[in-house]
Amino acid sequence: MNGSTKNTVHKLQMFYMERGLIESNLQVEFSFTPVDNKLTTTKTVNTVNVNDGIKDAVAAADSFTFTNVNNGSGNTDHSPLGSKEYFHTEKSGSTSSSVSGADGSYSMKNGSSAVFTNITDVGNWLTVSESMNDSFIKYSSSTYSVTDVNNGVQKGSGSGTSANFLFKNEVNEKHATDYKVDFVNTPQLSNLDVSKSAFDKDGNPITNVSYNFTVYLSFDGGTTYNQYPLDYTINGAEYTADNGTFALKGGETAVFPNIPVGTKYKIVEEANPDYTVTSTGETGIVNDSGAVAKFVNKEIDKSDVHVTLNAAKTLDGTTPDVNTFVFTLTEMVKDGSTLTESKLLQEKNNYGDKVTFDSIAYEYREAPTDPVTQPTTAAPSTTRFLAKAKAQTAEPVEANGGAGVNASATVDKFYYQIAEKNLGGDTYTYDTAKYYAVVSVDRSTAPNTATVKYYPTAKDAIDETNEIANPTENVKFNNYHKGSIEISKSGADGSTFQNMAGQVEFSLYKLDSPSDELTSNNLVETKAIDNNGIVKFEDLLIFKGQNTNDTGEHQLYCFVETKAAPGYNISSEKHFFTVPYAQQCKSGEASDFTIGGVGFKYLPDNDGKLIYHIKAGTVTNYPLTMPSASGDGMNGYFVLGLSVAGLAVTMFTGYAIYYGKGRKKRRARCRK
Repeated sequence: MNGSTKNTVHKLQMFYMERGLIESNLQVEFSFTPVDNKLTTTKTVNTVNVNDGIKDAVAAADSFTFTNVNNGSGNTDHSPLGSKEYFHTEKSGSTSSSVSGADGSYSMKNGSSAVFTNITDVGNWLTVSESMNDSFIKYSSSTYSVTDVNNGVQKGSGSGTSANFLFKNEVNEKHATDYKVDFVNTPQLSNLDVSKSAFDKDGNPITNVSYNFTVYLSFDGGTTYNQYPLDYTINGAEYTADNGTFALKGGETAVFPNIPVGTKYKIVEEANPDYTVTSTGETGIVNDSGAVAKFVNKEIDKSDVHVTLNAAKTLDGTTPDVNTFVFTLTEMVKDGSTLTESKLLQEKNNYGDKVTFDSIAYEYREAPTDPVTQPTTAAPSTTRFLAKAKAQTAEPVEANGGAGVNASATVDKFYYQIAEKNLGGDTYTYDTAKYYAVVSVDRSTAPNTATVKYYPTAKDAIDETNEIANPTENVKFNNYHKGSIEISKSGADGSTFQNMAGQVEFSLYKLDSPSDELTSNNLVETKAIDNNGIVKFEDLLIFKGQNTNDTGEHQLYCFVETKAAPGYNISSEKHFFTVPYAQQCKSGEASDFTIGGVGFKYLPDNDGKLIYHIKAGTVTNYPLTMPSASGDGMNGYFVLGLSVAGLAVTMFTGYAIYYGKGRKKRRARCRK
């Protein structure tokens, strides 16, 4: 008890000899409070110099792996402190209990902390190391500092990703040891430049026309690209690219400073039917020396016949606020009664609610030799060079791209397919619609003329039936945010339901009204928790009629617990929600929409963005009611049992005495 040994079990022994029989009394009260030691690791990404438009995204981009190692009292051992429980706090303030890997590893993101209690004996040397092997962003510096939380004294610091220190309260060994290790990483930064040149059909520079662009950045190696309000300069003047969009005139360059090295990017120019566009460096990675994208526009010679193919675009039934969707224009070849793909001509991002492909030119030339021979000049992707057939030629002349040019015909037909490219991911749905455009070029006029018609199927395009009316509105691709909800489990007794996969189940229902009964007819899915105590329902709809592009009414969902873990009561509470996340309004509050007469209002996150991937928080279960092992629980039953037994003994003894006295009296009477 002298404090010579810490973090061990101490025993209090008391010796007592009773001398006063029942009059003697002894009471002893004591309390042993364990002195816990604590190790806290924190993670910070320093974004002070990062472009203002991406500070938060860069800070949250990477996950860092840490490892705790015990080096013993002599700082010579190397024993990973594996399978240790710790308390994890995220930047948002949400907390959870986790267990480190067998090798002592655990992961954290910017603003997170991990707290280990009694991770090892006080007096050992520890090494806490950080790994950035899984990071896509390159960091110019990494620093650490070790602080004794009890007195605020810094015990060590330096550059690098490994902190080695003596884990000991050197001021008072009898007091708790509480150390904090802070790791700070600073991204390496460079510039992204976008330049524009423009020329008229005669090759003269054009400097008075603006061209629109969108910049997309990815911090996860190209899995997801997003638009950000980036700061940039043109000739020294400062601007902000609203949602990643900006404009350049011929001869100008936009400089986006302080972009992390390792960032992937895409630059998309809004299609303009009056120009052909060539570009270099429009996609790539920002490296140590930066990145440069160059765009050159050449005015179209309108003496040739041109067409521009278009489509419309919606997101959640309205104009998209992102230009991340990609669409393809594929040239088709007519083969009898079918159309087959010839080659991919163009890929274009949407620009708001429009999808515009580069203009396609159709130029006829005199055949220099045999009219059935193709021109020797290579055709760019936006031009169809055709051999002009001689008047007496009766056989069709095959044109580049598969169009049959016939001497006796005056109209040549070209076939194209417009489709959305499936980018995958869990953010948006994919529209599988395909549309077919038929371009008819009339060679009987001077100059030639062209008309465009759109059809819903390849067969309709060949037969020229079911033409799409008002194609600017009806040749449309409709996408929606994908919804999901994540539910966590916990027990009122502090249980986290770790490693209990399959022992708890939740059911998800689609309802018309909160008063609807939960039946098999409106059941969506039943799923069990995983080993982290979490269950996730995915691919949830925003609107009831979403599959038919009816955006008139929101879809109401409800989840309930349908199977509890052994030893726990089931939670009967119904949880209602919509996607994006909407909170049920109280009486008298304004609502954004109503379902079944109940008002709901959207509940955005801290950035003001609507929440499509919902974290529902924790559903708590209570242990089944059982007598406890102390206090008034099991002890109460024990005392009650003793009381009943004592009463029975007393009654039996009393009866025996009474019976004995009565017997003596009866015998006495007999002797008389």
